[in-house]
Amino acid sequence: MKADVWQKYEVLFWVLTGIFVYLLILTIIYLVLKIAFHKKLGGIGLYLSYFFMFPLLLLGEITAYPRKRKMWLIKSGLKEGHSYLEEGIGLGTSPILASRIVGAKGRI
Repeated sequence: MKADVWQKYEVLFWVLTGIFVYLLILTIIYLVLKIAFHKKLGGIGLYLSYFFMFPLLLLGEITAYPRKRKMWLIKSGLKEGHSYLEEGIGLGTSPILASRIVGAKGRI
């Protein structure tokens, strides 16, 4: 039997190839945006680092200790009946906890 291309190379090769293609696509998008916005973007290092840090930020949001976040909301002065404005960054764990604190009288 003839081995196909997936069996010919090891997993590490395909992982590194995927990362390379991902970086190549992001670099092309960066260059297109740089041309379209006439050099009003930050450096390419800053642009590429965001796409690698974003999954880690989500992982941190998921694994954050909920009691710590709830105590942070209580210490900030949030009470029943208050309004809470969420900035819209992350997965929405703060509004879920804030909705339990403000109750039916409050607004999220």
